[in-house]
Amino acid sequence: MKRRIFLLICFFAAMALFPIVSLNFNSAAGTQKSGNDTAEAVCNAAYSFCAGTYCDDAIHAVTDIIYTNIKAGHTYKKSQISDKELYERILKIYNSNSEILCTNSKILYIPVCKCSNGSTQNSGKYKYLNSAASPWDCFSENYSSDNKCEGVSTDGIDYLCKNGFSKKDALKWYLPDLSD
Repeated sequence: MKRRIFLLICFFAAMALFPIVSLNFNSAAGTQKSGNDTAEAVCNAAYSFCAGTYCDDAIHAVTDIIYTNIKAGHTYKKSQISDKELYERILKIYNSNSEILCTNSKILYIPVCKCSNGSTQNSGKYKYLNSAASPWDCFSENYSSDNKCEGVSTDGIDYLCKNGFSKKDALKWYLPDLSD
């Protein structure tokens, strides 16, 4: 009889604590999910720009641009992932040390495209952007003289990084007002 009473008390105590424990687990999972959502959004968008041959520094530059754009309020469409290894590589690079890029101490949207026609342009829509020569885009399989690119050419970033530029220097080529 004493044993049944003891088990009943334990049962009620457990039932009383259950909502508190459940609340704590849900709030922790919610916080983690939010971070995972951002990582997934960044990696999905980066995947759509970064061909399997992109070097790590170029992937890191692209993920920083996309991460900055998401923090500035931009959203990207989810891409179809067909190369799981590339996606995991992008995720690892993103998780290693992503940073928000600022111009004049402000987080601003940075337009990005796959390839330019030899130079990026400034249509005036983004007054904080400069036009930049990107002649190496002609080496890209995505090159077309009809390409129009405002902001940053991801193929150009990859070319620069593969040819001795650091991630930071490649970004500075297209975004000279980028804060250090």
